[in-house]
Amino acid sequence: LKLKIHSEAYINLRDIKKSDRVEHGKLMHELFEHIASKDDVTPSLKKAVSEGRINQTTAKDYESILFNLLQEDPFRSWFSGEWDVLNERAILRGKQQQHRPDRVMIRAGELVVVDYKTGDRSDKHQAQVKGYLNDFIQMGYSEPKGFIWYLLTNELVEVE
Repeated sequence: LKLKIHSEAYINLRDIKKSDRVEHGKLMHELFEHIASKDDVTPSLKKAVSEGRINQTTAKDYESILFNLLQEDPFRSWFSGEWDVLNERAILRGKQQQHRPDRVMIRAGELVVVDYKTGDRSDKHQAQVKGYLNDFIQMGYSEPKGFIWYLLTNELVEVE
């Protein structure tokens, strides 16, 4: 399953140089690390401003982008505040290996894993999320769902 989600406020980052795309991707990833629900968007941006990562004007631009993205399904549900959200939490595997999905959401026995990517699509991304799903199956979640969200193109891919 592949969803291409369009938002008028989303920036066409393919038209700008690679270093700017990389910086945008890193910033989006860092912002989402502090966003459990849409109510966390503004505080996450204020944190980025106070840390000197972005200025006020850029923060306003990103606020518009993020709020527009979170108006669309399935993001509207995922960022509604109705889920227990674990951002950047380690999963311990044997032999002291750790894996860290970007976002894990749990609600009424349902579990959804989302991994944010800022580069081009890759089979490695699929394998990575499949590994997370296998971990959660071993933890007793019978049908976890996994997604890769390509932030630069706003493309959502379900991993099966």
